[in-house]
Amino acid sequence: MSTIELKIYCDGCPTDWLSDNNPSQWHTIAFVLDFDSITLKAFAEVVCAQLPSAKLRQWKDSGASYRNVIPQAVANALTSNPLIINVVSFTEETARAIFAACCSDLKIRFEESNDAKGRKVLLHQFVTFDGYYRIEGIEKKVVPVVIWVWLFLHQYQFYETHVARDVPNSTLALTVIVDRLSGDNDQIKWGEHALFNTINPDREDLIKIQISPDDVPHEGDLLADNIAGALNAFMQESSLDVAERLETSSGLIDCWKILTTNSLNIPHFVPARSKFSNPAGEA
Repeated sequence: MSTIELKIYCDGCPTDWLSDNNPSQWHTIAFVLDFDSITLKAFAEVVCAQLPSAKLRQWKDSGASYRNVIPQAVANALTSNPLIINVVSFTEETARAIFAACCSDLKIRFEESNDAKGRKVLLHQFVTFDGYYRIEGIEKKVVPVVIWVWLFLHQYQFYETHVARDVPNSTLALTVIVDRLSGDNDQIKWGEHALFNTINPDREDLIKIQISPDDVPHEGDLLADNIAGALNAFMQESSLDVAERLETSSGLIDCWKILTTNSLNIPHFVPARSKFSNPAGEA
């Protein structure tokens, strides 16, 4: 049986974690998919050719002249390069509202308590043949971790279905590449361990988590960082309602999903762009 390797570079904006009391704050996560490094590299080169410095920078460290060019540079590159980009936006109010549904979908359950500062603490613990594991942290950290994992798994399931259909006798191996999460360092790896334990409770390693190096960012990391930054700025600063914002920005990303609480059923993440033959964009 052959193995199809997929890498997903992802980054979120404005921060990894939720705030304490800002329900209207938007968060955007961008996923840049890499089935072969050639396509990703070519896409990055087209984007860079349109930038003032001809190179990608970190969104947080860039000025207005750079930021103003990024949206159109990405849109132009998408017209000629088959790179798959998935984007999800949600408010902090929505994140907290859909948390229980995400946990249900992932078949995990968190116990609630309060720490000495009065903050809500969430704990999920489980036992495998390898030992005892726990995911424990304050709510504003645990909620986004669960949403990220939920999105990883739905993308894995979506592309695994297409691999099985289009490439007989094959299996999908997914590696998710993320920046070091806020607060983590060489000694403290709460975010990294929380992601891994949530996504691989059975230790099957269907999805691997890889932390990108701090010193030499990959073009996939930088593209995800810039796309998340540009689209989150649009969501945060626009005076339009959600539907109007998406209509206005439809020329930029055609696989941009917004999570809402309008339905009791959580919206499943279905990428609109597929490397495989799927004109309708449905699983």
